[in-house]
Amino acid sequence: MSLFLELEEYLVHIMTYEADVLLLVPEAALRDHVMLEITQVTHDIADAAMLFMRSDAGGYFPGLESLEAGELLDEELLNAVQTLTWFSSKYARETLSSKLKNVFSHIRVHTVRPMPYMMPSVRKTDKNIHSKLVEHYNCSRVRVSIKMQQVLKKEPQEDISGYARKMLWKWLKSDFDDMRVLHVNCS
Repeated sequence: MSLFLELEEYLVHIMTYEADVLLLVPEAALRDHVMLEITQVTHDIADAAMLFMRSDAGGYFPGLESLEAGELLDEELLNAVQTLTWFSSKYARETLSSKLKNVFSHIRVHTVRPMPYMMPSVRKTDKNIHSKLVEHYNCSRVRVSIKMQQVLKKEPQEDISGYARKMLWKWLKSDFDDMRVLHVNCS
């Protein structure tokens, strides 16, 4: 029995978390690298999506690749979008890695997906369609899938998923204009 008590103090728990997080990169962080008006670029994409939906028989709002294929974006706007989404993705990846290493022993960023390249969940019957499209096509909004591991001395007594959400919020909230933890899976 005393051997068990001695070993118990060396016992650790390795917690693995997988999370999807929606982040809004601060415009100030992008302005340091890109001299583009993000708001104008975003509104231009939303306008092109409205034109696409009106002309398409399916009546849906597309991701950016469909707008490119439909030649609804001029080359200058397309270059602006690519530059902004590249810097947004880079900022999100680097910030997640550097901030979360303070609390998690292992961090792996699986994917960083700029929101303009994803199909919006906006329907043509929704109210405030244009403002919802502007929010979706914001080039500084990215969705990130990450996997993290943490070594704990004691088994967590609280909800593990809630604990992971709290840690993500605590360590990332000051570096992004908006942050939503969409999903956390713990094992």
